[in-house]
Amino acid sequence: MSDFKNKVVLITGGSSGIGFETAKQFCQAGANVVFSGRNQNKGEKAQQKLNTLGGSAKFVCSDASDATHAEQLVKTTVNEFGCLDIAFNNAGFGGQIAPLHLQSEENWQQV
Repeated sequence: MSDFKNKVVLITGGSSGIGFETAKQFCQAGANVVFSGRNQNKGEKAQQKLNTLGGSAKFVCSDASDATHAEQLVKTTVNEFGCLDIAFNNAGFGGQIAPLHLQSEENWQQV
């Protein structure tokens, strides 16, 4: 990864999996990372790990499927670091296994 020193990165779903690994890479490259997830305990543990790598990491407990949460997450990022340079919209889950035309609207919104 290139040098991301002082860049501000927002990652949804960053407390585990691909989101966490992406957050690690950005932290190691010197970025300030705000990441979200729905599990407070898991997020706090991830934040502790990330803050040992360089840059700065801040966890925000948030549900990316909720528009109010998403708006607050962006505001928190800008309030904390003064700007937002990169957004990695990673949060999501597989949901109901069914052909697209048989998906419920509720499932579609969650995924």
